Amino acid sequence: MLTEKTTNLMENQKYVFLINPRLNKTHIKSFFKKFYNLSILQINTLNLSQKKRQILTNKNYTKRSKRCILTISKETTIPSVFLKK
Repeated sequence: MLTEKTTNLMENQKYVFLINPRLNKTHIKSFFKKFYNLSILQINTLNLSQKKRQILTNKNYTKRSKRCILTISKETTIPSVFLKK
């Protein structure tokens, strides 16, 4: 995710990702360690609430989602795959 707030967090080695809501912190840490070889210092997660959406007479909700904020060590660099706009 690239927003103004997340770009400010990047200066402190914190990166924000949207992930599957069923993942927990141990799964997230093992995934980034295994596939991207990142040394993670801290993981913060938050569940985003569903929002009501109405199109004509159909009343639905948006999909559930989860946001994760990873704090990585100073000597670790994040792959450029995640920094695309």
